[in-house]
Amino acid sequence: MSHVMQREQVLQRGDVLQDEQASLKAGSVSGVEVLAQSVSEIAPSAVVGAVVALVVQATGAASWVTWVVGGVVLLVVAGVLTLLTARFGSPGGLYALATRVAGPRIGYLAAWMAFVAYVGGAVAVVFQISAFATGFLNLPAIGFPYTPFTTFLVAVVGVSGGAWCSYVNAQASARTMLITESVSMLLITVLMVLVLFTHHGSIVNSQEFKGFSAHDVLLGIPLVLFAFAGFESSTAFAREAKNPKRAITTALVGSVAIASVFFVFCSYVMVLAFHGTHYDIASSDNLLATISKIVGASWYGYVVDVGVILSMFAVIIALINTSSRLLFTLAKERALTAQFARAHPTRGTPATAIGFVWALCLTGAAIVALTQSNVENAFGNMGTLSGDAQGILYLLALIAVVIWLARRRTEITHRWVQAVIVALFATGAIGYLLYKSFVPVPPSPTNVYVYVLWGILALAIVLLGLIQLRGGNQIRELGSSVVAYEPDAPGDPGPTEA
Repeated sequence: MSHVMQREQVLQRGDVLQDEQASLKAGSVSGVEVLAQSVSEIAPSAVVGAVVALVVQATGAASWVTWVVGGVVLLVVAGVLTLLTARFGSPGGLYALATRVAGPRIGYLAAWMAFVAYVGGAVAVVFQISAFATGFLNLPAIGFPYTPFTTFLVAVVGVSGGAWCSYVNAQASARTMLITESVSMLLITVLMVLVLFTHHGSIVNSQEFKGFSAHDVLLGIPLVLFAFAGFESSTAFAREAKNPKRAITTALVGSVAIASVFFVFCSYVMVLAFHGTHYDIASSDNLLATISKIVGASWYGYVVDVGVILSMFAVIIALINTSSRLLFTLAKERALTAQFARAHPTRGTPATAIGFVWALCLTGAAIVALTQSNVENAFGNMGTLSGDAQGILYLLALIAVVIWLARRRTEITHRWVQAVIVALFATGAIGYLLYKSFVPVPPSPTNVYVYVLWGILALAIVLLGLIQLRGGNQIRELGSSVVAYEPDAPGDPGPTEA
């Protein structure tokens, strides 16, 4: 009881919270730029280039149906999470919101998963851009050598540029992401339109509307979950957004909606493009370049590849933004060293945390270069670790919402019942997707990273138990960075107390 009162006193002292978060520049990011953060971390262009073929392999020609189903599920998940983002805000994102409504125990585990998801994701995307960009530069028209040193050099340029954009100020990084991802998506959309205009025969491909089952569709859903990972990253701009309550809530749903439409459209058209040709979509090493050849514009493949590289660069910025603000918040809540709570006095960005993430990314790239490991495999392995951690983070956040709803006022309203049903559906859906990701255990060497994640989660649980045995002082201030926008309104599905 005293613990709850202490947390509530911290949460209600607005002057203390304002002082703690004054180092982040409030109101500097517009609603469109907040949306750009979520869209960029999803990275629709990079997903189309890398994931669509994998979904086709798993589900067959009707892969677009899997994207529809996955998009609907993620829209429901995003809608459930807006129950929190419409009421609370913190630069710590989902971790902090889950802590605010469900307590420090779930919050502590969510913090571990958020760290693995965001920092691990940043390292993975550095591997991705180094491999893809160096491969692009190695094309005959350019002739840049593809060696461990050159991939490391490209990684240095990519992550340093992303870190600099994140460091300059939140608005600059958001605008850079908005421009780069918009250009990349536009270039790919133009290519898809060219397919529709140049395709021989009807653009209604009967193969994409028959011969699939519910089992086939579900096989590709875990990949879809990975593709949408990061849609919640706009929650990290809770302090810097001009109207965080509206901007972040819109960004969560809007980013999933935009990406869903893009994925469904591109998946359908890309399968159509390969229909009737001697090319195989499942074995193509560069889908977009191959499609450019099919439509008779091979040169456009170079243009689209540049767009995909821009998309990857936008992802690096987005992940550095999210992970640095997570570290910044944890330090403010005294869960990490106070060094991470330092922000640039004039730029209003978490400079120390940005530098730390930058250093981790460079270290990962250096290790891969020095050991002459396969960069593509390194990306796949780190991406698996990050994606699975992201899924567990979503599950913990949704469980937090269910707990939050269960603690509300005793009066049972129609809106409350609806909220509970939708929240339980979303929780069950994400739980099922995680189960399909882990059972059966993936083959070697991917299974190593699954075991690593399980080990990290087990370590977090053991440490949490030890902290609780010692009185729980180390986690008492978790969630204290959260600001409540307004008290619950009558008829609100949320609780009157956290």
